Parts: sequence; C-alpha cells; structure tokens
Amino acid sequence: MTDDINQKNALVKHKPFHIIKVGNSIAITNKILFADIEELFNKAFFLMNSKDKSLAKSKNYLISFEIDYNQLINTKYSYEANRIEDYDTAIGLFSNILDTKPKHTLSLVMIGICKIQLKDFKGAIEDYSKAIEIDPEFKMAYNIGGIAKSKLKDLEGAIEDYSKAIEIDPEYAKAYYNRGIAKNKLKDLEGAIEDYSKAIEIDPEYAMAYYIRGIAKNKLKDLEGAIEDYSKAIEIDPEYAKAYYNRGIAKNKLKDLEGAIEDYSKAIEIDPEYAKAYYNRGIAKNKLKDFEGAANDKSIYEKLSRI
Repeated sequence: MTDDINQKNALVKHKPFHIIKVGNSIAITNKILFADIEELFNKAFFLMNSKDKSLAKSKNYLISFEIDYNQLINTKYSYEANRIEDYDTAIGLFSNILDTKPKHTLSLVMIGICKIQLKDFKGAIEDYSKAIEIDPEFKMAYNIGGIAKSKLKDLEGAIEDYSKAIEIDPEYAKAYYNRGIAKNKLKDLEGAIEDYSKAIEIDPEYAMAYYIRGIAKNKLKDLEGAIEDYSKAIEIDPEYAKAYYNRGIAKNKLKDLEGAIEDYSKAIEIDPEYAKAYYNRGIAKNKLKDFEGAANDKSIYEKLSRI
C-alpha cells in the first residue's frame, strides 16, 4: 500500500506544470460559474441516490461532473432513493436551479431520471427533449429518453434514441446495453447479444451486461454460454443474487440438480426473501427425493408470495 501511495505521489510530483495549471484553472472557473447552484445540485443528487450507502455526502458532484462529464456516464449510480418523497424533493431542488440557469441540461436530465423513478415517463421525455433542444450532442439525454420510451412500450423509438447516443459516442456502454434490452423485448435476441457484447467490450467489468447476455443465450438454448456469462457476472459482483438464481435455472435444465440447488441456496443467502429461488430449489430437491426439504421450501415460497 505504501509503495502504491509513493508511486502516486511520484506521478503527481512529476506531472507537467502546465497540465496542473490548466486543471486548476478549469476547477476554479467551474467553481465560480456554478457557485450559486452547487449546494442545490449536490443535495438533490444525493437525495435521488440516498439508498446508496457508498455515496459520499461531502463530495461536490456538480463540479466533478462539470469538469469531467464521463465521471457521471461511467459510474453506475443506482438512482434509488430511500423514500419516494426524496425524488419529489430532488425535482424541486433541480427546478430551483433551472430558475437561475434555464439551460442547465444536467439538471433537466436529473429531473427526467427522477420522473422515470416516479413512473412519470411522459414527463421524463419532455425534460430530456428540452435538454436535447439546448444541447443536441447531449448523449445522456438520448439514453434517458430511450429508457422512458421503453417504459412506454415505444421500443422502436427507444432504439432510435439509444442509437443516436451511440452515434454521438461510439464508446457509450450503457447505451449499447439499453439498446440490447429493447432489441430483446422485440425478440431480436441475436441483435441484443451483439449489443451486450459491445457493452462488455467497452466495459469488461459490466456485470449486468454479462447477466443479461446470459438471459438472452438461455432463451436461445445456449445453456453453457448462459452459465459462462452468469459466472462472469458473479465473479465481478459476488452478491449478484439474480445471477446465482438464473445460473441455477440453467444448471437445472442441464440436469445438474446439485449444482442448481447450490446456486438457488446462494441466491437465498444473499436475498432471504427471494421467493422464486425457494420455489425452484424445492422442485430440484423433490427430483432428488428430498421430500422434506422440498416441502419446507414450498412452505416458505407460499408465505413470501402472500406478503
């Protein structure tokens, strides 16, 4: 660890002075430009991600995003709030920013994300459309618009938006991932796999892309390929309950009942209220003539299903 720190210090120490000077100048300029809205933005952004315990409350997200927009694009923020009311409060704060800076596209898109979480998909499309009107090259706005259109079952329109985001930035992994989901819903499984694979090529640590590609491969009866993708998702995220569950489903289809039970059990360990995992584990136990274990899993499944 000490060697790593010393190495980083050495890199900083030998960074050309003109780069440090330019970087500092940008940071100072942004600090001045956004001084009147940064508190509002940071509070709103934290609220709409309040379920994420890893989020640093003290971080100046606005300045970070304005200096390097890719920090926002490449970081997998959950946009999950502790309470539904937090989204409404965040929308209010972002709206206050727009009263001061009507062309602040980042606030418009954040409002759109909050509205998607509130299931106001038409409202989200209106906000992303305003952002694009201001900045036609705002790739994140197209991506968010695609998500909203997908929720409204306008899958062709969603694909069009994701494709526009990709046209602006051919390395936009999230847009490939989302376009793959839309293609999957249209039963274009090969096209979906192609997009998931591109997202993985860009971001090899994209656990969700491996997982969802595994789902598509499973639908195409490529069970070995599906298991390989679920396993990669688990390698990246060992707490990925859905990946364990679906790997269990694939193993079950390949008659590997012990392996299936092991995966269902791991999914339950991570999420003790995973009703489907109990149900399918019970079926696998029954096939192995563990009737008592099967009955117990069935009982738990029925209790969870009533909740």
